[in-house]
Amino acid sequence: MPRQLGARGGTWLIDPFNITVTNTNNNAATDSPFTATGEDATVDVNDIREALNNANVIIRTGGDSGAGNGDITFDEFGDLNYNNRDTRTLTLDAAGDITFEAGSRIRDRTPGNNANDPDRLSVVLLADGA
Repeated sequence: MPRQLGARGGTWLIDPFNITVTNTNNNAATDSPFTATGEDATVDVNDIREALNNANVIIRTGGDSGAGNGDITFDEFGDLNYNNRDTRTLTLDAAGDITFEAGSRIRDRTPGNNANDPDRLSVVLLADGA
């Protein structure tokens, strides 16, 4: 069974395995740094949101070593709804592909969508080393 990330901010390096972001509603392990124990790791979207409450978050996969391509996939339940009072950055840095399946999204739920509102989420997508 894949291990899950805890809600800590900073850099999460899952190397060189694939990551699926989903909504598991489970209490996840709080290892930091997270170490994957199999080819496919699962990250709870709620843990990402919780970590963003405290710091910027970078989720990074390593290069291919035969165990995985280093892909990051937001599955159909991977709906990241950021609503905090601070500006944060979420960086997805995949050695392979970044995929958003139908139903997944990353959104900033800023009240009133006013540019002067204090909470903003910037998203950086880096796939295949670009």
